[in-house]
Amino acid sequence: SLDELLNTKCWFQLAYRSGYNRFDMLKKALFTALATHNEATNDMRINYETMMLYICTDSTMEGGVEKAFHVVARYGGNKPGAPLSWEGLEKVIYPLGRELALNVGRATPSNVTQSYRYSGTDLQELVEHVAKASGVAADNNGLYYITAKQLLAFPSGKEIAEKMLQRYCLKKLNIS
Repeated sequence: SLDELLNTKCWFQLAYRSGYNRFDMLKKALFTALATHNEATNDMRINYETMMLYICTDSTMEGGVEKAFHVVARYGGNKPGAPLSWEGLEKVIYPLGRELALNVGRATPSNVTQSYRYSGTDLQELVEHVAKASGVAADNNGLYYITAKQLLAFPSGKEIAEKMLQRYCLKKLNIS
């Protein structure tokens, strides 16, 4: 909830001298942008996985994508190679969900045919191709899992990353 978020200490919080608490305002803006209605509690809640996806950037896209894979896989941050299924990859691509991305024009409708059109079926196909090319077998349920490194080493995976995963790379901004 917003109250829980406001009471959470964040790494970016510093002491402030003026009467304006920019850190609480930043938290409120973050909450407003990422909160969704929770049916069980009948209030607005932030999905921490979604929030973490929006803040796990790096100076390189590869580093940021690796962090995003770790968030979704719930994999220890210092362990290399967090594996994801196609559903996990979809969460990395669309942190707020594919349906919302469709509503704001950030996703291609699934009835449009093109190579790896970023729909669930095609991501499943992509993950399977990357896994097989990397020598990874399916698990007992027939699901394939890939790491960020494997995705980025595969030409179609690199293409998707360049189109859909740029949010994980910090951009340098010069203001003069």
